Amino acid sequence: MIDIYENETVTTPEQFANDIKKYGLYDTGYFDCGQGYYQDTLQIYLKIGTAYWLFTIKAYIGSQRVDIGDDIYFFDGIESIEYVAAEKPPEPVRRFFVGIMLLNPSKEDTDKLYSVLQTYGFSETEEKFAMPDHTYCTTESYI
Repeated sequence: MIDIYENETVTTPEQFANDIKKYGLYDTGYFDCGQGYYQDTLQIYLKIGTAYWLFTIKAYIGSQRVDIGDDIYFFDGIESIEYVAAEKPPEPVRRFFVGIMLLNPSKEDTDKLYSVLQTYGFSETEEKFAMPDHTYCTTESYI
């Protein structure tokens, strides 16, 4: 997921970096940590007017030993913040995976289904519906 931060009160990338250092990212859940895993690097886009800045934020990660299982990791502060001017980030890709099961469909039911799927950007190819991002949804399955 691409995070784009935009706030009218932020006027420079330096101000954004200082705000992060001052207030931290403790309550936002940006750094994903838990039992047996952690994320110590984060990238965020900042938009100021029409300009974009790419921030790379590194975190200190703390850990706690446990009797059973993997260590528990937690965010323990900001280690460093770097930023560079960036191009506009790509638009997020929204993907929906839908399963459809028709029991003993008639030809009319199947034709209606094909028609609806084609209306929403699917195209029929060799008994599959090809999505614009080249993933496929099969039209038949056997139990």
